[in-house]
Amino acid sequence: MKALIVLPLVVVVGGATPLPGLPSYTAGYASWTKLNAKPIPRRAVDAHSSIKNVYASKLPRAGRYPVGTVIVKEGRQRTGAPVTLIAVMRKLRATGPHNGCQMIEWTRSSGNARFSELARGRVCTSCHFQARKTDYVFTKRR
Repeated sequence: MKALIVLPLVVVVGGATPLPGLPSYTAGYASWTKLNAKPIPRRAVDAHSSIKNVYASKLPRAGRYPVGTVIVKEGRQRTGAPVTLIAVMRKLRATGPHNGCQMIEWTRSSGNARFSELARGRVCTSCHFQARKTDYVFTKRR
C-alpha cells in the first residue's frame, strides 16, 4: 500500500510583508508616497527621538486624508541604521474624535528584534491635537 503525503501550500499575496511585530496594514509602506523631501532630523524636544521619514498610503483631498489612509513614520538612530521606531496614524472613520484616526507607536531594540507596542491613543493624540488643522498630521508633503 502506498502512502499519500500532503504538503501545505503557502502563497504570499502582494509580495510585501510587514516588519516583524507590525500589523499587516503597514506592509510595503516604504513604497508609498514619502511626505518629506529629506530625512527629518532629531530635535531637542522630540516625541519620536530619531531621524524620521513619513509615508502615506493615500494623499489628502481638500486638506483631509481619506478613510483607509495609513501614515507611517519610521525612525532610525542614525543615517543608514535599521528602523527602530514606527509610529502609525490610521484613518478609520471620516468623523469622530481626532477625525477618526487611530495612532499607535512601536519600537524595537535593534534591526533584528521584533517591534513591540510602546504607546497608543491619548498619549499620541494629546500631542497631535496641535496639528488638527492638517488632519492631525504634522508633516506636509514637500
